[in-house]
Amino acid sequence: MAARSNFGIAVQEGSDIQDIEGLRGKVIGTGTADGAEVGFARNVMSSAGMTAGTDFEFLTVGDGGPATAAFLNNEIVAYSASTADTAILNQRGMAVRDITPAEFGRFFGNGIATMADTIANDRELVEAWSRAFAKGHAFALDDANREAVLKHLADGNPQEGEDKEFQSALFDAVRSKTISTSPENGLGWYPAEVWAEWQDALVTGGEIAAPLDDLSAAWTNEFAAIGKAAASE
Repeated sequence: MAARSNFGIAVQEGSDIQDIEGLRGKVIGTGTADGAEVGFARNVMSSAGMTAGTDFEFLTVGDGGPATAAFLNNEIVAYSASTADTAILNQRGMAVRDITPAEFGRFFGNGIATMADTIANDRELVEAWSRAFAKGHAFALDDANREAVLKHLADGNPQEGEDKEFQSALFDAVRSKTISTSPENGLGWYPAEVWAEWQDALVTGGEIAAPLDDLSAAWTNEFAAIGKAAASE
């Protein structure tokens, strides 16, 4: 199961750069040296025929305050980050806007994975977990449950919950990315053709050496369908 992409490439609100072509010859900041945001940005840039180290540079700047400082010191002109990182920058006064091409918004953000042996040997567990996850997701999307959800989040991350305004803004930003690109199929459902496109992007970007012999062996909507049924009960 997966949602729409949880990553994007952002520039400062007042930047003259309007699209990724404007990043040619520039420096893109990342939170880590080898995190998911790096692979995502590499694939986005390769779609425009640009290669890291030749047509643009990556610079590891961290997140939050360090990323803000990198912008202010003109060390970077763009930042590849998760939705949460972008929300933090905006909430802390560093207004940024997303310039990621729309087609990359279809790529999955946070997926749910388990071992094939677990599915084969303990299918009941996987199905039960899928139902529980979908019910919790549906609960969190209902505005009537907003305060309860924010309390649960604060219980899990007390430091994040200290600033109620920030917590609320972060919740809105992250929640917007959890909606399926095909909502009529239920939460967690993901288009097979986009999964194939993601694999092609990984091959092009060098994250994997070659396509898998059987892509369907590594991904399925089967458990998303089980979750959909549970969420509608």
